[in-house]
Amino acid sequence: INAEYMGNTTGKFLCCSSASIMVKISIKWGKFKYDDIEVNESEPVEVLRAQLYALTRVPADKQKIMVKGGFLKDDADLSKLGLKEGQQLMMMGTAEGGELKAPEERVVFEEDLSSAEKAKILQQKTGEAPPAGLANLGNTCYMNSTLQCLRAVKELREALQIYPGNVSQMDLSHNIAAATRELFQNLETSGEAVHPFLFLQVLRNAYPQFAQQGARGAFMQQDAEECWNAVLSALGGKLKDSNQSNLIDHLFGIEMETKYVNTEGEDDTPEVMTEVQKKLPCHIDNQNQPINHLHEGVKLSLEETVEKWSPSLNRNAIYKKQSRMARLPPYVMVQFVRFFWKKASASAGTEAGKAKILRNVSFPAVLDVYEFCSDALKEQLAPGREIDRRRRSKESGEAKANAAAAAATEAGTTESSSSEAKPEETPMDIDLPTGPCDNGTYELVGVVTHKGRAADSGHYVGWVKKNNETWLMYDDDDVCTVPVEEIMKLRGGGDWHMAYLCLYRKIQVQL
Repeated sequence: INAEYMGNTTGKFLCCSSASIMVKISIKWGKFKYDDIEVNESEPVEVLRAQLYALTRVPADKQKIMVKGGFLKDDADLSKLGLKEGQQLMMMGTAEGGELKAPEERVVFEEDLSSAEKAKILQQKTGEAPPAGLANLGNTCYMNSTLQCLRAVKELREALQIYPGNVSQMDLSHNIAAATRELFQNLETSGEAVHPFLFLQVLRNAYPQFAQQGARGAFMQQDAEECWNAVLSALGGKLKDSNQSNLIDHLFGIEMETKYVNTEGEDDTPEVMTEVQKKLPCHIDNQNQPINHLHEGVKLSLEETVEKWSPSLNRNAIYKKQSRMARLPPYVMVQFVRFFWKKASASAGTEAGKAKILRNVSFPAVLDVYEFCSDALKEQLAPGREIDRRRRSKESGEAKANAAAAAATEAGTTESSSSEAKPEETPMDIDLPTGPCDNGTYELVGVVTHKGRAADSGHYVGWVKKNNETWLMYDDDDVCTVPVEEIMKLRGGGDWHMAYLCLYRKIQVQL
């Protein structure tokens, strides 16, 4: 038998004698099996390796042949291995050309893409310009999330577009308005993350609390709700509506009718006051009155017990405070009161400090504030609510009629009662307007969430409604789309993002 040893650069041929002992064996290599391989026990191992190379294309130096006691060595004596006729040996090794190769194109995972790369891919897929995020300049997620939600207010964007002047004057409120205008314009035109250096500078100049630094000199995390209030306060002094009134009061101002009843002096006349506030607080009480839904928390905040001076008793007394909405603005911001000041406890060994309530509190996609309105406002909402009732009744009737028709068709009949196909209508005793009118409902368009168990740290993210099925998640410079179902999961109760601020937009109906 003559065999050429592949890889032998000397060009020599290895021969065996006709008197040598021949044994036929089998080789199992992966999923392949080679039978009747003749082995001359008097020849060196390299001859066997050459035979196997010819069959498998596995180079001799890559072959690992398993025999009794381990792997077959190059200096082994085949006659001493005790090979038997038909014996099967196992071989491991990679054939030439089967080695692992680096991919021609580098595989890149989504989490490794930059925000600019993600934006480019989104534009290629959808054909629309992707929204831009805001770079985190060092614990500025509270500001970034707040600004992205404020940018969802169309009327605010339009007012800023025509606001004159640049950032240069000593007027701090003017500087914030001008910086907000510039920032919003950059976000509209940029396909990459925007670095809000100018806005952050004027914000800290106007409100030094946002420039607080820790022990090591790093800027501290701040409260998104305080940032929201600060920005609106500054803009309110500069932006005007069509009547030259405060635009922020017009967009967000909730006129509240508050009545104080003295619980200790029955003869006291209830005191009624009117005030304007720019948010509805949703109190979360884990102990006395556990809150599970936004509606419950808002109702709790509108009915409180306070201590104030009683002229008739000439001392402080306990009053029952009841507030009702007397005017509905275009937008309502609801704040979940998750942060509170926790007193020190000697028994628990804890110090006083700011704490966070992690309780699971759900919130609706459509908020109905009718129950929170004054009696006079409820009368104003009556036409809109009647229009909405008729619409829902009609849709319900049509749905029932369609279901009945489908059932009749399936049963092989074509007759149907026309009276069943028409929903019943309750006679109207009020005049219904032909134009848009309020019905006391608001749709959710923006959310600011806080993630983390500590009140002075954690991470803020902004969520803005894109359409009925999709929302935009603004995690600083990382912007992505999420289904609407994900928004309803932001209710808290664990370590996930939990709603802190909810921005609602007024819904109007018409005949």
